[in-house]
Parts: sequence; C-alpha cells; structure tokens
Amino acid sequence: MKEPEGRCWLEGMLRDKNSQVRQYAIKALSYVGNQSTITKLKNVTDNVNEKEYVKRAALESIEILK
Repeated sequence: MKEPEGRCWLEGMLRDKNSQVRQYAIKALSYVGNQSTITKLKNVTDNVNEKEYVKRAALESIEILK
C-alpha cells in the first residue's frame, strides 16, 4: 500500500458511494498519503454533503500527514 499505486487507489476510494468505505480509505491514507493527499482530504472536509464522521476522519488524517 505504500507504493504510489496503492495511494492512488485509496484516493480513488474517496469517491465511493459508501460513506464507510470513504472513511476507511481516509484512515488508511493517514499512513501513506502525501501533500497531494492533503488537498484531496480538504475537499472532503469542504463537501457540505459529506457525513460528519467522514469529515472528522479527514481532519484527523490531515493532522497526521502534516
């Protein structure tokens, strides 16, 4: 998963229709993400239609990646 392909795959899961899948992908990205991932996670936190628990996971992952 630490390979770029794994990170890209997880980032793709941020668009999954299942909010729980998005949450788990976000948590995994906190271990393998990079600066580009932070930008994608900020998009999650800015999405007014996103579930609050997914936004919280994104904020936590952003803090870890910083």
